[in-house]
Amino acid sequence: MTTPSKGRALVDRGRMVALAREYNIFVSYSTVYRWTCEPGFPTAVGKSGKSLLYDRIDFVNFIERLVSKIESDG
Repeated sequence: MTTPSKGRALVDRGRMVALAREYNIFVSYSTVYRWTCEPGFPTAVGKSGKSLLYDRIDFVNFIERLVSKIESDG
């Protein structure tokens, strides 16, 4: 799946791992799967085959909140 770097795009959980790593959060696919149960995680907005799709901007906002929380705790 190819997604544009900016704008409203849909991403699957595999792409979420790559986006998290861009923010220097080195996670695995299972961590992203665990995040789906946390409050504030974006809701799925589509499906492509077996993959649930999420809004890219909503996920980036979730990552930024997570980074802010980590920074304030540390």
